[in-house]
Amino acid sequence: VQVGLGPGERLPAGPRGQRARPRARGTRPWLPFLDAQGRYSLTPEALAREHAEMLAPYRTVIDPFCGCGGDAIAMAQAGLEVFAVESCPERLALAQKNAEACGVAGRIHFIGDQAERQLPTLTAQHPEAAVYLDPPWGGVNWERDRQGFDELVPAALLPSLAAAPQVLLKAPRALDPETLPDLGSSWRVRPAWNPRAASP
Repeated sequence: VQVGLGPGERLPAGPRGQRARPRARGTRPWLPFLDAQGRYSLTPEALAREHAEMLAPYRTVIDPFCGCGGDAIAMAQAGLEVFAVESCPERLALAQKNAEACGVAGRIHFIGDQAERQLPTLTAQHPEAAVYLDPPWGGVNWERDRQGFDELVPAALLPSLAAAPQVLLKAPRALDPETLPDLGSSWRVRPAWNPRAASP
């Protein structure tokens, strides 16, 4: 079938309910300082607060992939002490600005370095600390069919994760649960999503 439109003619817009992605009007990210990756990957505020609540009994949390700081800030707002590691200097600066804007800069210790270098030291210095993992998934082009744990988290982190009293992993829905490593206790898998997002 071919559609021929005359000069100046336009196809009518389809009903809003039949469009691929509904427009969210009047919505903004909950943190003021973000780059393009941060706007895409920022944990929704309600979910970040849930993460903070889940880790509240540990009082100290290590976030080795802090990005622009969303989860670290929610945890600090819940009264936790947070060690936030980020390898990208620009993103680390955004996380620090966000923490200052949210009034929790004093509760977050920002470290500019690779997770592989910092996590073993931090878990040794703070054996009571839980670890929150939100590793890079691949941005807008993340693998939607299947991802293994080893594709998300460097193998060098496994001994430190096994030593932590609690590990909370935020992962894409494509993560194959069969690839989760044995850290000495069982994993609990729970779906979560942002109602405004195109996908969980």
